[in-house]
Amino acid sequence: MKVMTFNEMIQARLGMEDVALRLSVSHQLIRQMLDLDHPADLDLIERVMNLAGKRIVAYPVSS
Repeated sequence: MKVMTFNEMIQARLGMEDVALRLSVSHQLIRQMLDLDHPADLDLIERVMNLAGKRIVAYPVSS
């Protein structure tokens, strides 16, 4: 999910600083969101994807 988000940021020509300013969060928070060693903040990922013009849709899977 983090790699996909980063790829969408690149395609939308959004830098980490741009995303941080548009979402009114710190640059460090965006960097942590993309760091594979930190836990994912799905709400923040969803907000970044919205900036890139994408939407995340999840479907339940029955077992």
